[in-house]
Amino acid sequence: MSGEAWVGVAVAGVTAAYALCSRRLASSPVSSAMVFVGCGILLGPVALDIVDGGSPR
Repeated sequence: MSGEAWVGVAVAGVTAAYALCSRRLASSPVSSAMVFVGCGILLGPVALDIVDGGSPR
């Protein structure tokens, strides 16, 4: 798979995981923005380097 395909899989996976856990997170101090920013940092070039934040081609 190409890099762009992995980005799509990563975004879909994070969205699906959040949808499954959102009811439990509603009663916690963790907001949806915190979850998505944390996943972005985790999937970005700082940690796993799945999503490239470089300039468009």
